[in-house]
Amino acid sequence: MQRTWQIRLSFIFLLAGCTTPGAVRLPADVDLDNRLAEAAKSNRPLAILVLDGSNRDDSAGLDLLKSPDTSSPIEIIEIDISNSKNRAIAARFHPTVTPLLLCLTPDGIIVSRDEKPGSAELVRQRLGAAITKSAEIDSQLASLKSAVARTPADTDARLKLADFLLASHNDREAIPQLEAVAHREDVPTAVRVRAWVDLVKAHQWVLEPEKGRHEAKALIATLGAQSPLARAGGMLVLGIQDANAKRFDLARQEYEQAVAAAPDSIYAQEATIAEQKLPSSPQTQAPKS
Repeated sequence: MQRTWQIRLSFIFLLAGCTTPGAVRLPADVDLDNRLAEAAKSNRPLAILVLDGSNRDDSAGLDLLKSPDTSSPIEIIEIDISNSKNRAIAARFHPTVTPLLLCLTPDGIIVSRDEKPGSAELVRQRLGAAITKSAEIDSQLASLKSAVARTPADTDARLKLADFLLASHNDREAIPQLEAVAHREDVPTAVRVRAWVDLVKAHQWVLEPEKGRHEAKALIATLGAQSPLARAGGMLVLGIQDANAKRFDLARQEYEQAVAAAPDSIYAQEATIAEQKLPSSPQTQAPKS
């Protein structure tokens, strides 16, 4: 009877987020959008550490970030992806390896990205770069956004903004710009295809595979009948997605279809390289002697 009450008491403390001997601290939910908005308002760069709290090795990255000799006027945000809500929030950063350290400008542009940062010196360098480079980067962002706001129908302005965001791995923020170009019927086909392929890749980067597959199929259905380039681009990104999901035989077929559709295109070239990186299928492996 006494043991039963001890178990119940520990469970109550666990739900309350308190710590007792043997109890586990639940990782807190992170309101990342609100924290980003606050950083922009106060004009403070950010350091975001994505870690798995269930992995003891990840705590070393947090210790480096919070050590006294790396202190700076930077907002520090810890995202523990052992919490399912936090895992969904952190997906925009493509955290395939933890700990993942990102340094951002006040307006949310990623200045640096380091998987498993290994030294306090590296952390100091990244924090320092975020401080010194933020003003220039955010100024460029403001200029590009202003151009889009002045002329929303200007495809070139939207693609320049999208390219700027993609170059920093801000794929989530680039998606609306790419959608606006890809889905406009009055835009030249080659430009739409380019935007649509980048749109699918952006969805894949932020770990939205089903949205990516939907857009890839929409590209082929909408433009594929008239444009070999669209078929090549669509099959390429479908192949990438199936390769990521370890459906290697299907990915190989899709890469081959991309090459067949437009052999001289950049998408065929990318598909050829990607196919060469796939594991050999049982049919293509050399027989054992």
